[in-house]
Amino acid sequence: MMTPTFLPPGCGGPLCHPVALCVSMEPSISTPLPSTSCPLPQQWCPFLGRCLPRASPCHPGSCANCTQADTLPPGALRPSYSLVDEVVVTLPAGPVTHILVRERVEDLLVSPGDIIGLQHDAGPVSLLRCDRSPQSPWRQPILTLNQFDWLWANSNQSEGSVDLDQSVEITLEDVQGGGWAADVVCPIRVLYVGHSETQLQGSQLSSGLPQPGLYSLEVTSDDPAFPVMASCPVRVVPPLGLTVLHPLSQNGTYYFRPNQTVVLLRVHSQYGAKVHWQGSNQSALFQDHCPPEFLPTVGECRGAGRAGEPGRGGGNQSDSLFAVIDLGLGEERGPVVVNLAAHR
Repeated sequence: MMTPTFLPPGCGGPLCHPVALCVSMEPSISTPLPSTSCPLPQQWCPFLGRCLPRASPCHPGSCANCTQADTLPPGALRPSYSLVDEVVVTLPAGPVTHILVRERVEDLLVSPGDIIGLQHDAGPVSLLRCDRSPQSPWRQPILTLNQFDWLWANSNQSEGSVDLDQSVEITLEDVQGGGWAADVVCPIRVLYVGHSETQLQGSQLSSGLPQPGLYSLEVTSDDPAFPVMASCPVRVVPPLGLTVLHPLSQNGTYYFRPNQTVVLLRVHSQYGAKVHWQGSNQSALFQDHCPPEFLPTVGECRGAGRAGEPGRGGGNQSDSLFAVIDLGLGEERGPVVVNLAAHR
């Protein structure tokens, strides 16, 4: 059975092509994508199948018998694309200059086969000065389009504009109002970085921070070509210490009268907490005061105060929080196991 397969640009599969394609092939001959992980400071070149220094060009002419961008191999189709994100940049009028766009671009996630497009309203060939240069090692195929409407990725698209996904599919497939240009050099450079997870090392991270509070964790990359520093807040909180105050435990067992299965709980937290119990979809929030009906019988409540009143022991100066839940056991007799869980 023939299945459609996405082929990113490159020469390592059954076809050599400068742009992404979709082809139908037997699953048994499907070529897995090669590993594109490269040591710093290098980048992967799909047309050579190896890593290159960032200053070295990587163009489709690096491999023989590569098709042209405007020519589809037999049985191949162009992929359907959807505009997933955009970054709006305003350029002031003036002489030709180089600009660096980093804000918001650093947050975009890319995948193999993604394309980057530039749309502008400065008129044909007014944004980038692209020249045809068949001998340049930096030459690439580009697709130029002329459209009346903007392609929008966010909710601010103009009223009455065409459907986004459909417009992008038709534009790239039928190439209306423009065309492909081969062996073109444009003064644009796009850098992207891979995503990996690294476990941070350190004595404080392995043993934990002893004091509760708000800390700041700062991480700096050691890549001189793309230095990045990031920070995030880390809040260290003590254990909740879930305790049953009522009824009292008798050798690890709590006894209830029929239809009186109310439980009073306490935790220690400055940031709020919630409790739920297994087998029920109900939950309860912890409050900073003890319910009035438990004040005469529960000693821990007398220093916590009631709602709107200072406690008898000087108000709730601690971080104690209280919650009341009804287990809803009714007149059920015999031992029952109830699992309670508190979380922030």
